[in-house]
Amino acid sequence: MMRRLLSDMLLLLGVEDVHEAADGREALDIVAARPFDAIVTDLTMAPVDGLAFLRTLRHARFGERAVCPVVMVTGHASPRSVMAARALGCAQFLAKPVTREDLGKRLRRAIDAPVRFVLEGEMYRPVLPAEQTDDGGVWMVG
Repeated sequence: MMRRLLSDMLLLLGVEDVHEAADGREALDIVAARPFDAIVTDLTMAPVDGLAFLRTLRHARFGERAVCPVVMVTGHASPRSVMAARALGCAQFLAKPVTREDLGKRLRRAIDAPVRFVLEGEMYRPVLPAEQTDDGGVWMVG
C-alpha cells in the first residue's frame, strides 16, 4: 500500500517516469537496466532492506548509477538508522507519515544538491562534509 501511495504522490508532483519495485533486490535489477534521476526507497523491506540496497547500489559495477541520489523513507527514523543511511550516501531521509509536500521537497533537495562520492576500490563512498574544502575540493583523509 505504501509503495502505491508513494508512486501516486510522485505522479502528482509531476514525475513522469515512475518505476516500482517490491524490494531492494528487484530495485537493483531495475537500476542495472537503466539510469534514474533519483531513487526513493523504504528502509524496511525484505529480503533486501534499504541499507543493503544502498550498500549494493554503491558498488562500482553500477557505474554512474551507483551515485544516483537516494531518498530514504521510514517509519523508524532512529539516529542509528539515519547515520547508517548517511554513511552510505543517502541524500535525504523522510519519516512516515509522508506528505506529498515533504516528499517533493526532499526529492528536489536530493537532485539539486547531490551527495558527492569518491571511488575507493570497488565502492563509491560519500564525501563527508569535513572532507570538503571551501573551494569545492576534497581533503584526502587517511
